[in-house]
Amino acid sequence: MLENVQVGDTLIWNGRHVADSRVVTVDRLTKTQIIIGDSRYRKSDGRTVGGSGWNSVSVTIPEKGEIEKIREARLHRQLMYEINGACQIGQLRILSLEKLQQLNSLLETL
Repeated sequence: MLENVQVGDTLIWNGRHVADSRVVTVDRLTKTQIIIGDSRYRKSDGRTVGGSGWNSVSVTIPEKGEIEKIREARLHRQLMYEINGACQIGQLRILSLEKLQQLNSLLETL
């Protein structure tokens, strides 16, 4: 499965939840393992070396379009988090009337 991976290749890191997926780069290789940062994965199946069965993560070779999809999803979550935080701590008060009207118009289109 991952036997032909090379240092510098891009892989998909898959967590327990689909939303946890992210794009990673191979740092080092051994005969049987892929090393990314401080984590090790088996070349044979991509699973974490030493990980428990239900709580393990894995790496996979990205399918066409998957990298862009993951990057967009992560950016989407980040923007939602930042906007939600700005609303909760009252940062909207510093916006001008014009900016608030623009924001309101945008929200009305949802």
